[in-house]
Amino acid sequence: MGRHEKTNHDTSGQSILTPQQETAVDLLCTGKTVTDTAKACGVARQTVSEWLHHHSGFQDACIRRRRELWEELTDRLRSLLPKAIDVVEQELTGESPLPAAVHVLKACGLYGVPAPTVKDRWEEFLDAWGTAGKASSARHRPNSGGRGPLSGEIVASRANCVRVSVMLARSQALPSARCPRR
Repeated sequence: MGRHEKTNHDTSGQSILTPQQETAVDLLCTGKTVTDTAKACGVARQTVSEWLHHHSGFQDACIRRRRELWEELTDRLRSLLPKAIDVVEQELTGESPLPAAVHVLKACGLYGVPAPTVKDRWEEFLDAWGTAGKASSARHRPNSGGRGPLSGEIVASRANCVRVSVMLARSQALPSARCPRR
């Protein structure tokens, strides 16, 4: 096929690739280089490169083929899961279960995840408490000449702040919570 020959289109508007292009799609998608693909198809390397970069039907075929290959590989991996789980389970009851246990934790996304900090717990509690606390027991503090919060800012009352601190201290999430002075 010459470099400038047009590709046929079927009635649905999709490109119909030549047998050489179909072969090129398969070779490229399975890891062959442009040069190796061109030799196997009996065309110039420049022609394969042109198909890759300027031929939308060829590009679409490559995308579809890669997706098919990926789905096939994913299905194969899924079919191995029962065997892999059996092996891990055997390793967990074996003489040195630590490596298997680490792999299980990593697979579950729990390996190396730090425990929540006091700050995380404090912020989480304030987020949960904030909407109800502001609505029921907040007060409006007017602008104090640029020395305090902006006019219209809603600030929780000191009593509520003390209550939150006591609750957090009791739950050991925040051993010594202090509220700001007025």
